Amino acid sequence: MNNARTVCRRCRLIYEPILAKYKLVNKKMEEQIDGLADFIMKDVEGEPSQNQGAIETAIRIIKELQQKNNKLQCELEQERVRLAGCLVIAEGHIDDTVKQGVYGWSLPYERIKELQQENAKLKERLNIHRLKVNFGYLVDKHFPKGECKERGMAIVLFAKLIIEIAKGKE
Repeated sequence: MNNARTVCRRCRLIYEPILAKYKLVNKKMEEQIDGLADFIMKDVEGEPSQNQGAIETAIRIIKELQQKNNKLQCELEQERVRLAGCLVIAEGHIDDTVKQGVYGWSLPYERIKELQQENAKLKERLNIHRLKVNFGYLVDKHFPKGECKERGMAIVLFAKLIIEIAKGKE
């Protein structure tokens, strides 16, 4: 019987430090969990919203935030694509396949497209105006005011040419 007590004392000598360390670790974990619970209750708006412990609540909140973050990342990527589309069309590369409902379409994209089309029409009108001015200069240079018949024929021919060009551009 004496041997049994000696073994127990030896066991106690071996396991008491382990138990003490376990109690210390357990106490630190309890303090951290209590701190987490206090933080959730004081600083997290709308929480606790469910009947859960601090750790389960923290896990649920983290999962919800990860889902929101993933959704926002997808939205951000789509906005980057839309912005790139606006840049491409602003540089004059019009793509008629991009329509409303397509991933890269946006209202600014459509507006820039309309502005590019208006710009093209204005450039054509400017080119026609320049053509008129240049022709007027050439007529004055090559057909002096005294040569009415040739001058008149050239002006009529040029007027017909401009009308045909303008019809083709509309």
